[in-house]
Amino acid sequence: MVLLGRNIIVFGGYADDGRECRYFDDVYSFCLDTRAWSKLTPSGRGPCARSACVMLPAGNDSLLIYGGFSRVRTGRTERTQTHTDLFRLSARTGGGWTWRPLSGSLGPAARAGQAAAVNVHTNRGYVFGGVSDVEETDEELRGEMSDELQLLDLEAGRWHHVTLKSEQQPTTQQPEPMDTKVEEAVTVVTDEVFTMKLGGAPAPATQGCAPTGPAGPGPRSGPGARMSAMMAVQRSTLYVYGGVLEKEDKQFYLSDMYSLDLHKLNEWKTIISQPSLPDWLGSDSEEYETGSESESDDSDEDSED
Repeated sequence: MVLLGRNIIVFGGYADDGRECRYFDDVYSFCLDTRAWSKLTPSGRGPCARSACVMLPAGNDSLLIYGGFSRVRTGRTERTQTHTDLFRLSARTGGGWTWRPLSGSLGPAARAGQAAAVNVHTNRGYVFGGVSDVEETDEELRGEMSDELQLLDLEAGRWHHVTLKSEQQPTTQQPEPMDTKVEEAVTVVTDEVFTMKLGGAPAPATQGCAPTGPAGPGPRSGPGARMSAMMAVQRSTLYVYGGVLEKEDKQFYLSDMYSLDLHKLNEWKTIISQPSLPDWLGSDSEEYETGSESESDDSDEDSED
């Protein structure tokens, strides 16, 4: 859900009654003044039924919906599907709400359960983490966590990958050929106080001793790969807290917290460190089944005696 003006807009989700899991594609609005729900019926082609998608407000009368997760049934078979499409739901035309698919927007890889927050000063959204299903066999899936941070231009619907200065690869100073010049698109983000450039050609190497050894990414800092984290922006600082970490068939709930200066983009700062993960107190299904089989065998032997 997102807050637009004095209305809370809710889209999709799922319900599980223990026998069937249903996914929704309906849109509702809750007015904070009248405290009443109303169902919206946007025109145009909107997102298919899904849950765990990213919703970001884009002004007072528009929102963006990205990705999400659903299960698709074809005949008697059912498969999971993680989406990468991007839609805008807008009422700017004055004739009601309308969907507008945003094509050609290269975003994060398919995943769900991402954290999202908006910087209202720059009208930029930030998306972090998430999980994607990796098929191990025909019957088994493995969840692969992400620690990527992506920036979404809420007005243009365009994605940018955020690389911190501490993670940039060191480069060896080399003479640049005089007859070649590569120009790349540069996006300028400003809130009338600070200015940040995204993309463009890399800055020339500074004079001095060049780094030796193979080039590689700088040291990683900040939140590790996870899903369902909480994220917020205050002024020019991004905060990430907690989330869920999957290791093999086990899930752990995290309690660490980090901050990132969105103007400097130097490095993550640790506010609360994550304690050591607790011992797994559950029982693996395979061990449980094996134990049950052995107990059954013992009981059979006892009955035969």
